[in-house]
Amino acid sequence: MPNGNEKFRDLVSQLELGPDGALSLNGLPMVLMPRHFFRYILREVHKHVSPEAFRKIYFQAGYDGAVSFCQSFQKSHQCSARQAVEGYLAEMSIRGWGRFSIQRLDPDKGEMEVLLENSSLQAEGDIPSGNLAWEGAMLGSVAFVQKQLTGPYQPAAKVAGRAVTAAAGKPAFHITVTPE
Repeated sequence: MPNGNEKFRDLVSQLELGPDGALSLNGLPMVLMPRHFFRYILREVHKHVSPEAFRKIYFQAGYDGAVSFCQSFQKSHQCSARQAVEGYLAEMSIRGWGRFSIQRLDPDKGEMEVLLENSSLQAEGDIPSGNLAWEGAMLGSVAFVQKQLTGPYQPAAKVAGRAVTAAAGKPAFHITVTPE
């Protein structure tokens, strides 16, 4: 089984730069940017909108991003919905967002539990936590896989994210999705 560096090199080898300067990976348009740029956007949005608007913006962005990514991954890899969700989290891990590990996934019940270590969106200095984007992403992942199993999914689910301590005493983020 390939290690993290080999998986990363494989991912990079699949990037394509079109004649128009557009970057894509498996047909999905991409943007390569420094981590600080994304985090500064997070900080500025937090400064200029209400806490509720901030939550809605990042939660919905996470949700929509997960669904779009899983759809593209499934189409590109001709895999099951569950494999697309697993692939999504594996790719997010090698792209530098943190290390995602599925603790439990039961698509039939609409349940998922994920541990995120070394999140690139944890609070730091004047930059607020953006981990709630991952709450939206996990709900989007569950919605995607459930839609494949049962048809259109109405996200009547409860999502909870909380800071926890992971291996070696490092901060982590634990996310659960359960039906309401």
